[in-house]
Amino acid sequence: MAKKLIKSALDRHDDGDREYMAGRVLYHLERKDDAWKYFDVANDKSEGRCFIGADKKEYSDFFKNKA
Repeated sequence: MAKKLIKSALDRHDDGDREYMAGRVLYHLERKDDAWKYFDVANDKSEGRCFIGADKKEYSDFFKNKA
């Protein structure tokens, strides 16, 4: 699933959304190490914006605490 998400829509602006969504999927599949790697890329590409919002607090806390 995560690999398909990363390969889709390659012609659009890359702001880390795909990596963020892949990280969320992997997080809920209990693949936390893989999720963190995708969140790290998403964080870099979005300059931290991917974690802004109350609905993203769970993922933000996970990412910051594991870093």
